[in-house]
Amino acid sequence: NGYIGDDLKSIVELFHPDRNIEFVINSDPATNGMGDSLKLLSHRISDSFVVLPNDGIYQHIPDFTHIEGDLVLGSSPINEDESDYTLLSVKSGSSSIVSVDRNEFNYGRRDNLNSFKSIFTGLMYVKNKETYFDFMNLCGDKPLEIYSPFCHYMTSELCVEAITVQWNDIGTYAKYKELLSR
Repeated sequence: NGYIGDDLKSIVELFHPDRNIEFVINSDPATNGMGDSLKLLSHRISDSFVVLPNDGIYQHIPDFTHIEGDLVLGSSPINEDESDYTLLSVKSGSSSIVSVDRNEFNYGRRDNLNSFKSIFTGLMYVKNKETYFDFMNLCGDKPLEIYSPFCHYMTSELCVEAITVQWNDIGTYAKYKELLSR
């Protein structure tokens, strides 16, 4: 746990007192990203894994066992201020991702006219953890985010694709309260 980790731990323990859950502490969440936190868990993660961020509510989690992609990213149409999100450009008529943009992180062909933009929701399926963390280790940047290795996937022969998911962003208290009022 890192950013608001104590709150998250309290909520999980409240709703799941019967489960034996181990919490890993990110000692420096102010300068570490979510990718750094994920690296702390790399030795405990199975070969294929799903990242499900705690700042979204998903209507349905896809069954990734039948998906061909080596890296599959949850995407949603842009319906809010896109500057708050990591943007994916998806090749029209397919699920292939051609670019990823987040503030100073820009990778791929943003000028691709045969693509459409969507939001990366944070939901992510990784087929091979060794590949993901090898690519993460090539990203010397701090802080490391879960999207840091995406550029290495996109320059490899591996399949990077988007899957549309229905989700509600509750990344701020205001967004959470707005969702409750609906």
